[in-house]
Amino acid sequence: MGDKTKKKNSSTASYYPLNLEEVNPHLRGGRVENHLGKTTPSSPDRDSNLDLPVLGGLTQHDWRGPGPGAGSNQPPQPFFAPGGLPPGYPPPHFSHGNPMQPGVMGHVPSPGPPGHSPPPHNFHNKDERTKRQYIKLKKKLEQKHHRGGGEGFINSQAATTTTPPFSPRRDLMNGMRPRSKDHGMSSVGTSEDGEESSSMHDEEDEERLMVEMLSTVKSPQVAEMNSRSALLHWPPLVLECRHLELGVTESDLRYEVLLSDKGKEGKYKSIYNGIALSCRIQDLRPGTEYSVCVQVHLEELHWPGGIQGSASEPTTFTTPACEPDQPQLPKVMQRNRTSLQLRWNAPVDNGSPITQYILECDEGRGAGFVEVYKAKGKQHNLTKLQASTVYRFRLAAVNEFGRSIYSDIVQTSTSGSPPGPPVSPVLKEASVTKLHLSWQKRVVDEDYTLQMDDRESGHGFLPVYNGRENHYVCQGLRRHSEYKFRLRAHNEEGPSRWSDEVCYRTLPDRPAPPPRPNVKGRIHAQNFKIKWEPPNDRGGADITTYILELNRGSGYEPMYMGPDTECQCDRLTPGTTYQLRVSCISAGGRSESSEPCTVTTEAVCPGKCPPPWVQGKPRATTFLLKWGYPEYDGGAPLSEFEVEMKCPLDSSQRQVYQGKETECVVTDLSPGQTYSFQVRAYNRVGVGYLENLFTVLTQN
Repeated sequence: MGDKTKKKNSSTASYYPLNLEEVNPHLRGGRVENHLGKTTPSSPDRDSNLDLPVLGGLTQHDWRGPGPGAGSNQPPQPFFAPGGLPPGYPPPHFSHGNPMQPGVMGHVPSPGPPGHSPPPHNFHNKDERTKRQYIKLKKKLEQKHHRGGGEGFINSQAATTTTPPFSPRRDLMNGMRPRSKDHGMSSVGTSEDGEESSSMHDEEDEERLMVEMLSTVKSPQVAEMNSRSALLHWPPLVLECRHLELGVTESDLRYEVLLSDKGKEGKYKSIYNGIALSCRIQDLRPGTEYSVCVQVHLEELHWPGGIQGSASEPTTFTTPACEPDQPQLPKVMQRNRTSLQLRWNAPVDNGSPITQYILECDEGRGAGFVEVYKAKGKQHNLTKLQASTVYRFRLAAVNEFGRSIYSDIVQTSTSGSPPGPPVSPVLKEASVTKLHLSWQKRVVDEDYTLQMDDRESGHGFLPVYNGRENHYVCQGLRRHSEYKFRLRAHNEEGPSRWSDEVCYRTLPDRPAPPPRPNVKGRIHAQNFKIKWEPPNDRGGADITTYILELNRGSGYEPMYMGPDTECQCDRLTPGTTYQLRVSCISAGGRSESSEPCTVTTEAVCPGKCPPPWVQGKPRATTFLLKWGYPEYDGGAPLSEFEVEMKCPLDSSQRQVYQGKETECVVTDLSPGQTYSFQVRAYNRVGVGYLENLFTVLTQN
């Protein structure tokens, strides 16, 4: 019997989604909300993470007890605590045992074939057979106790008052106890005298006895019901003394609620599994007949392998009908300039046939929604409407229980004329490769088409934008190029004519740096001519100005600014090194400067040396003559100096010194004579001028 019961209970099926509310807060850990809005923790001794099987919906735990259903004016239901149950139901006996924790062996119903019918209830007379089985079982347990028992057996009658009785069923594995080597006894109480077969029959009788006890559960009762929810409660299963002696208490039992909307013989789905004695089923369908029954389980923790009884007799209830569900949006089937045809589908009637539909219209004149149709048909033609006018509609369904809520609002318009040509687009912002265009948006316009003509491509006008926005950015364009644009508007009646064509140009980019300038012709001591080429990338615009800069050693200074590509540089210093660079300007801006060109002017002869002088007092025949460097070396290093002397006797000139020093000793002079001296310098170009005559009188 136990195997058949498990097979029936293991089947499941896809079912209508339901939500459950547990209404016995003192049975599980959680929170209890009092009437003042405060929350107090309830007993944490029960598992607060029970996974209540819900038919595709959410499981809700109402810790405030069973309240009235949606739309009900009844006060909240009280808790079914001991002493507070309705008359005729014995008080439950709940103990706060250890909760089922992860990792502890517990019975979880395994999935099986789709759907099952509730197991049949045993209503035949079992009193005499049960009594005989109980007497035989009790006698067998007493014999095992007197023999000393196998390992794991404890007689509940010998337990002390401080130690709870331990059930011998907890050592059973698949209905059999493991063998023991001690004293020739097995774990099922067999001995060497051949009692093994009798013990196995005793264990089967024990399980059959427990299944029959679990099958005595009474049918659930509907305590409260409305169109979409129902409150169920059932009396606890009463255990007799013989069951308590086997170590089973009422707190070890779990109640499973099975629900079907296909009649008593239809497929049932488990919607609740716990220790509470009531639950609220929500999200039921109005006007629907349901069948519900209760099945009691003894978990694996308290009975090896777990055990369950037959389901109770089904209780049938029908939810009251109510107003229809919210209708869907009406659909526009046809429309023209003065009429509209609307059609809709029937919503769920919730157990009462729909008697009529109410269609309301808002013309947008401030009067709000006005009823335009009230009948049982599911379509309506509205005539004598204004052309190109927007109308809003909503729909409600009515049955004998009332009117549904209105559907969402649908908005449509009658036909009209196509829009007129729009205003040409205007340029909002231009860059090197982008043109940002915008245009005026009118009430009659729904979307727009923007076309562009690139004359260099030769393809004519091509669409670049289709949409509802009133602006668009054209990207990827060429620098400093001209493009043509035109615009057309659309609405439900068709497209407009094209707007006037407009031309817009992208901005030029900054030109690239010109190549390095070069010297044109011969380099002179004080001037030379420089030339350069235009840049390879002009940025899409013509070069208007070139800027030539000259660096004399103290930074670049403008030397030339104009449209030409060459320049004469004059008034320069001979033998001097200069650096020149060039940049250009166009409509896109000024370029970077080119690489510098280095030019050195030709050197010249040195300048005049200052007059020499005598160092100390001249003697009669000798003295020391000194001189300085010339004011300008001619752009080349000085190589040597030359000193010439003019004699007063014959007016002849002779060279008295030639070298790199700036002094010399003049000898072989005549006393009391006047001598004249001139100094000049040499460089790689040539010799300087002999000027600045200096005279010296020797002593007598």
